[in-house]
Amino acid sequence: RKTYAGLQGGGLHSHVSRDVGGCRKTVQDMYRGMSENCAGISADAAGRLPYGLKCGEALGMRERLQRFMWGRYGTDRLNQVLLICAFLSLLISFLGGWIFYLLATVLMGYAYFRMFSRNVNKRSLENQKYLKQEMKVRGFFGKMKRDMAQRKEYHIYKCPGCGQKLRVPRGKGRIAISCRKCGNEFIKKS
Repeated sequence: RKTYAGLQGGGLHSHVSRDVGGCRKTVQDMYRGMSENCAGISADAAGRLPYGLKCGEALGMRERLQRFMWGRYGTDRLNQVLLICAFLSLLISFLGGWIFYLLATVLMGYAYFRMFSRNVNKRSLENQKYLKQEMKVRGFFGKMKRDMAQRKEYHIYKCPGCGQKLRVPRGKGRIAISCRKCGNEFIKKS
């Protein structure tokens, strides 16, 4: 008999078998929900089957999908970006570019490969590498945004000696600016 991993939040643990209404059933038998597997189960015990399944009731589409996805990676931020890029490439391909259609197909294929992969560790590492790169790009644009917001009130100069950025308030006329890092002093208009 195989041990089946439980569903997240479903209350079903990884037991090989389970006593339901005095009759020993495997987790697989409980999920099949077929009437031959439910023979001898009392009405009280049948009410405790996972996801409200009753004896003789087949699994719904949601439960089948959950069972299919057991042990698979699923979706993450990298998959979301891949699918968005595939969708945008597909929209561009409608304007007449066959290369964009090919790109969309490859991106969608790779995203689904990652989603259904059972090698969770490798997919997680791929996602972590992507997130590091995304944070670098977001940090760069966030810094540019902060610098642009400060330009209303401050001039930002670079020290000619060491290249350190220095912030000087606007509207003070010609002032001597001293670098805190190297001690170099230079005159600029604020």
